Amino acid sequence: MTRGKLIYILSSAAGILALILLYFVNPEKIELELCFSRRIFHFYCAGCGATRATYALLHGNFTAALRYNPVYVIILIPLFAYLWFLLGVQTFFPNRFRLPLPGFRWAVTLLVLLVLYSLLRNLPFELFQGWKPE
Repeated sequence: MTRGKLIYILSSAAGILALILLYFVNPEKIELELCFSRRIFHFYCAGCGATRATYALLHGNFTAALRYNPVYVIILIPLFAYLWFLLGVQTFFPNRFRLPLPGFRWAVTLLVLLVLYSLLRNLPFELFQGWKPE
């Protein structure tokens, strides 16, 4: 087994173990304030609420997950799953398959979207109040 395959398998196992742990530990029950921007600047970043959204998804509560962080649920989770799948295919079948990778423009578009989402969810307007993970 090559080093790349071993790293992919071990990191996949670590991710699965983290999800199993999160399934049993409700982030709402413990005081979990790890976000740097929230703690220091009192600013909701694009990732705020992602842990609680993942917990809600693990328990089948899609509407609660959307309430915590809709961009994470709708865009980032499918994107990360796709990229992880691509990495696995490239690792285990390097010469057999050529799957398309998102390009530079896609990455810049995603970055702009995340920055806009971070800014909008902190505006004091009624329209954006539902975007706060509380």
